[in-house]
Amino acid sequence: METVKGFLLGVSRFSESSAVVSVFSDKYGRFTGIAKGAYRKGSSFAAALEPFALCEFTLSMRKNRE
Repeated sequence: METVKGFLLGVSRFSESSAVVSVFSDKYGRFTGIAKGAYRKGSSFAAALEPFALCEFTLSMRKNRE
């Protein structure tokens, strides 16, 4: 797992409580990921899902991915 800082470019709903986020960071460029539990009741994470918000992301990537 790795933590990177990046700008949130866009958000779309994935399920009842999760979201697909597009992020731009210095290290990885533009990438897309899933924010699990983003819209869960009582989650403070939902307030941070604004476009161009500077956030810290914890990444968990597969080793065989480019």
